[in-house]
Amino acid sequence: MKDIRLIVFIKNKILSKVKTRLAKDIGDEEALSAYTHLLQQTTKLCKSLESIHISVYYDQFIEQEDEWTGICSDRFVQEGEDLGERMYAAFKDGEVNFTKQLIIGSDCPYLSSRHIHSAVQKLDEVDAVIGPACDGGYYLLGLKKIKKQLFENISWSTDQVLKQTVACLHQHHYQVELLEALSDIDTIQDWNDYMTSRQVPKF
Repeated sequence: MKDIRLIVFIKNKILSKVKTRLAKDIGDEEALSAYTHLLQQTTKLCKSLESIHISVYYDQFIEQEDEWTGICSDRFVQEGEDLGERMYAAFKDGEVNFTKQLIIGSDCPYLSSRHIHSAVQKLDEVDAVIGPACDGGYYLLGLKKIKKQLFENISWSTDQVLKQTVACLHQHHYQVELLEALSDIDTIQDWNDYMTSRQVPKF
């Protein structure tokens, strides 16, 4: 299964630069603590995916010794003006060496290896797999073939991302499958719901 690559987009743990929407309600230090927790959940997930190539993409700079040491296969810095350009560039990096690529962030603590493996299996039958987020975005995108147009003219960071992306995929004749909807952690309500339920997956 080493022909499968999981791209993980993360932010460097810098005070006042992570979870900014959440920070408006709980402060920068608590938001950094919350993000560190979400990163830990993401590393636990990736550690359980022994047969999948893990590539970590930092938003600012590469940290050589951090929680990803011993888990990821390689590290990069995200390149591009907006999220679409950065995602497209990351997918292009692996286009030659991998037949299936998936991308996730670090904001969905409900994501488990079951979702990853389900996405990989679905890519045997279809061209694209999406994990819908409850806020109208998505927590996972899996592709077998890459087109720049899939990442253009998307209203990033809005509730239109999923709808626009699915429409774009269909426009370019991609067969698409959806996973179950999960919640990202962006707002104080998201965080409180998560802390109350603590439905942390068993990876």
